[in-house]
Amino acid sequence: MLASNQAINTQISVSITETLVGLNQLEESWLALETKTRGQLGIFQSFNWCKNWLEQWKSNGEYVPIIITAFQDGELVCVWPMQRSTTSNVAVLSWLGTPIIQYGSPLVDIACDVKSVTSGVWRTICDLKNIDIVRLHNVPETSPVHSFLKTKCRSAGSTSSSILDIGAFADWDEYCASMKTSTRRPRRKRFNKLSRTGVMKFEVHKSGRHFADLAKVAIGWKQQWLKQHNWPTTTMGDPRLTDFVTSLGARVDGREKNSLRNQTNHWVIGELSIDSKPIALEIGVVEGGHYYSFLGAYDLDWASYSPGKVQIESMIAWALEYGIQSYDFLCVAAQYKSDWTNKTIVIDHFACPLSVRGRLYHSIWLKRLRPAAKYGLQKLTDNQRDKLMSLFGLSNKDAGTGNKHA
Repeated sequence: MLASNQAINTQISVSITETLVGLNQLEESWLALETKTRGQLGIFQSFNWCKNWLEQWKSNGEYVPIIITAFQDGELVCVWPMQRSTTSNVAVLSWLGTPIIQYGSPLVDIACDVKSVTSGVWRTICDLKNIDIVRLHNVPETSPVHSFLKTKCRSAGSTSSSILDIGAFADWDEYCASMKTSTRRPRRKRFNKLSRTGVMKFEVHKSGRHFADLAKVAIGWKQQWLKQHNWPTTTMGDPRLTDFVTSLGARVDGREKNSLRNQTNHWVIGELSIDSKPIALEIGVVEGGHYYSFLGAYDLDWASYSPGKVQIESMIAWALEYGIQSYDFLCVAAQYKSDWTNKTIVIDHFACPLSVRGRLYHSIWLKRLRPAAKYGLQKLTDNQRDKLMSLFGLSNKDAGTGNKHA
């Protein structure tokens, strides 16, 4: 269902889709666009991600989809998947899948008239009714719309993503040889310590029932770790999140391993086990020869063995074997990432107030109170954070942001 259709010129038109039915009608052209936009870090704007998100969060109107598409000469050349939500009586337009997306970047065919298409989409966004502020967080500096947004929006902060560029290494031995001795020895020591506890095995499951079962375990472990460290949120504990993540890997695909480097939006889960019992898991996605680590977790009973770190090392070995060029730890801030990566990408957050209420929300909350609150929580010890949460009646609630590879 198209809610609007705005002509920019004789070749380009912009439309708005507001329903799951309308999204499904775009499937063929959307998937075709994905094959043209590999490398744009638009994995969280893929058809698979957006469809499954809407299927899980469509019921109560918490997030209203506003999917903006642009066609040039009848061909889909741009998709901006957005959603409308309300925070403290402020109507916010943000990326579809907020708050769990790691990159926000529309899919844009760079062979099209990018400037005209982007300008047309932006005019459509600014003309939307009942929106106080457009909030576009986690926009990579490599996004085809990054420079445009810098001229149209206000800054709402910045961060960076951490990436291990493994394309330069011929194999695992060459990768290990590139490490400093002070890095290589502790990793080998952890590996040997864990391997002495039983039969250790690592394997990657590409999709299907086993993926779903292990994803549920990983999310359960994640919830336990975050509760233990007293990080408050509602998203990680929402049962819809488990259903959403398991649905991402629902496709059963028989393609051979070497084709992984060419696949688009293929979800996998890495399993580290001892005596056939999983002790550390990592959910990620392969797209165009690049691997993106979405969520990692481990069994807290094995914490003294650092199974999460052994699992990361095993996943890197798997990526090298399959010809994957980069291992992206995404842009959730964590100290451990600097030990594993050799490249960073600047990530900017943008905001564009469209009303007085939106301007107040930006200047008071986004620019001042939110960063201060986030910084303060990160500096607290677990016990201090528990006392603070108890003061507001939030202790032992479902946990949220934190170390992605807890």
